Amino acid sequence: MEYALLGIIILLIILGIIYLVLKKVLKIRNNKNIDIIIMFLTIVLIPFLYYISIHYSYRPGWDIDIILKNIEYMLSNNTDKIMHGYYSRYANNLYITYIFLNIYKLSLNIGIQNGYFLLLFIQSIMFSLGGLLIYKIANMYFKERYKIYSVYTWILYILLVGLSPHIVLTYTDGIGMFLSLLLTYIIFKIENIKILKKNKKIIIKIIFTLLFTNLTIISYYIKPQIIIISIAYVIIKLLNMLRIIIKNWKNKDKIQKDCYRDFLKNNIYYVFLIILIIVTGTMTYLSIRKANDSMGIKVDREKRFNITHYAMLGWNPESKGVFTIKDENFSGKYEKLKEREKANIEELLRRIKQMGIGGVINQIARKTLTNYNDGTFSGVATFVYIRKEYRIEGLNSKLSETLKNIYYEKR
Repeated sequence: MEYALLGIIILLIILGIIYLVLKKVLKIRNNKNIDIIIMFLTIVLIPFLYYISIHYSYRPGWDIDIILKNIEYMLSNNTDKIMHGYYSRYANNLYITYIFLNIYKLSLNIGIQNGYFLLLFIQSIMFSLGGLLIYKIANMYFKERYKIYSVYTWILYILLVGLSPHIVLTYTDGIGMFLSLLLTYIIFKIENIKILKKNKKIIIKIIFTLLFTNLTIISYYIKPQIIIISIAYVIIKLLNMLRIIIKNWKNKDKIQKDCYRDFLKNNIYYVFLIILIIVTGTMTYLSIRKANDSMGIKVDREKRFNITHYAMLGWNPESKGVFTIKDENFSGKYEKLKEREKANIEELLRRIKQMGIGGVINQIARKTLTNYNDGTFSGVATFVYIRKEYRIEGLNSKLSETLKNIYYEKR
């Protein structure tokens, strides 16, 4: 505990020194040069992250191991070993399996026998680009005159996320983080194109809106929780539109004919945009369905664990809201989906009622602490055990042991 407190104090002092240095440097430097430096560091970080990640990489357990096993069965034509029951329960992992399967195929084509290491390289790219995205987002939020906060945001990201051992967990967590940042970046771009010329603004807004909607669909099939960002943005936009309609209605007598013409033009624009969203969104959805079906995995929809199961699981005070075999067996004993949903909801309400207001607040606090665990951001500390440590010839064994001692919870 004393060491942890000392570590926090030292970290705060270092961050304070960095802040003061940046404040001095950014006063005399051109902001464009800062952008170039961040982009250069983003490129340099990719091989650096990959280099350190292969020194402590391991074959994880849990869902990651199951997905990689099924991919290996498909590649070796052992289709009789595919775990159809797993995908019946966790159909949300179908699309990530399809993506990883194609990455494994690509790795074989370019001479990499273990596709996991190509996944690691892609993770390194995403974790590095995530820093650039959050820097760009901060730039749009703080504006050019507060560049120091954008740079500081990037530094904090690199320390907390860029160097996180989640990079070796080749699963939806890392990809979900990147997609969340990408969606947020697109939202900020949509909101910041007001400064462009009218015709150019309309075209770019349509492009970014279509990117946003289609990326939302893709993200949902990779990491369903990401849709929260899109829902929040849509709610905010709808509330803003409602506010404008109410304001215009109150001042309808003062509104001139030209304003009505503009209103009509905007309606035509939105109708056209909605049609494009429906068409492209349907195409994206159908392509995902086709991709999932192409693997030959048989999904029994009656076996599915949906949102009611995860809600029940999240409010389990005994497990602090994380996976337990007890909750797994509880949901699994019901053969029909509707029966399972009903039982999940009943158990969820029973747990909340039993906890009371104080218990609910405590559960939220415990779940938050569980998310951050012991502060290491360790893949092992977040309930993903090591199935197999990779021993790669030619690597720096001292660096490998040092990194494993830092990132693994127990050695």
